[in-house]
Amino acid sequence: MRLESKSSLGRDRVVKKVELQHPARVLLSSDKPLYQPGQTIHLCSLSLNGRSQKPLAGEAVTFAVKDPKGNQVFQETRPSSKFGIASVDFVLASDLNLGRYEVSATAGAAATERTVEVKRYVLPKFKIHLAAGQPYYLPGQTVSGSVQANYFFGRSVSGATVRLTATTSQEQPVVIQGLQGRTDGDGKYSFQFALPDFLAGLSQPHEPACLDLKAELRDPAQQVAETTLSLSVARSALELTAVPEAGALRRSPTSLRHRPAPRFHRSRLVPGGRSRGSFSAPGISRLRRLLPPPAGRVPSRGVPICRPRAPTRRSELS
Repeated sequence: MRLESKSSLGRDRVVKKVELQHPARVLLSSDKPLYQPGQTIHLCSLSLNGRSQKPLAGEAVTFAVKDPKGNQVFQETRPSSKFGIASVDFVLASDLNLGRYEVSATAGAAATERTVEVKRYVLPKFKIHLAAGQPYYLPGQTVSGSVQANYFFGRSVSGATVRLTATTSQEQPVVIQGLQGRTDGDGKYSFQFALPDFLAGLSQPHEPACLDLKAELRDPAQQVAETTLSLSVARSALELTAVPEAGALRRSPTSLRHRPAPRFHRSRLVPGGRSRGSFSAPGISRLRRLLPPPAGRVPSRGVPICRPRAPTRRSELS
C-alpha cells in the first residue's frame, strides 16, 4: 500500500506491505465424541466465506491431532470440495495415552478446534429406564417413581442392586437423598422420598429448582449401567406471567385495542388492577389493561375488558 501527500510544506510518501486474506470460516466435526484404542477418528470440516457464507472450493485445510500430553500425533492437509467439505481419517494406536485428544482444522488464517475422549469402555448389556410419578414437584412433596431394567435380548434384570441418588445444584451438587435396594422378578425397583421444604434454586424469582435423579444398577454378573433424570421443583403449581405487546406495561395502551382471539373467554378487571376470568385452551388469557386505572377513576364494579367485537373500520381510525 502506498500513501502520498502533497502540501505547501512539501511532499511525502509512505509505502507499507499489507497482507490480503479472504474471510474464511471453518467448522469441524467428528463422527462421535468417544473412542477406544485402535478405532478410527473420522474428521470433517466445512469451509465458508465469512462474508457471503458460500462454500470455499479448493481451500487447503490442515487437520492436526494432539494427545493429552500435548504431543502432535497426526497432521495432514486436504483440499476442500466444491461444497467446501474436506475430510480425513486418523487411526488410533492400540497402545497410547488415554484421555482427551485435541483435534483442529486450519484454513488460511481461520482455525477451529474441539476435543474427543479416548478410553477403554465396555458397552452395556442391559438398558435402564428411570421414571417419576410427575414432571414437577413442590417443596415438601413426596417424589415417587420406578427403575426398570431389561437385558437387550428381552429378559428382566432381576436381583440387581440399585443405588438412587437425588441431588440439587447450588454452587456445587448437593445430595438431598440416597436410596438403595434390589429389583424384583420383573426387573423393577420402586422408590419414594420426601423433598425438603426449601431448595437452593428457589431463591431466584420465577425460576424453578432443578432436581437430578441418578440410578446406578449392578446386575448379579457385576455389570454396571446408569441413567439420569432431571425434574423441576416449583414454588407453586400455577405460575402467571404478563407479557406486554409493546415491551412494557402502560396505562390504557392503544396498541392492545384489537379484537381478541376467537377462542378467548371473557376476563374482567376489578378494582386494584387485578384481573379474573377464564383461559383459552392453550392456557392463554388476553387482557387489555393490567395496571390500576388513574386515581379517581377506579370502577366500582367489574368491567368487561376483553369482549369480542367487530373489526374497526378505516373511517373510524382517521
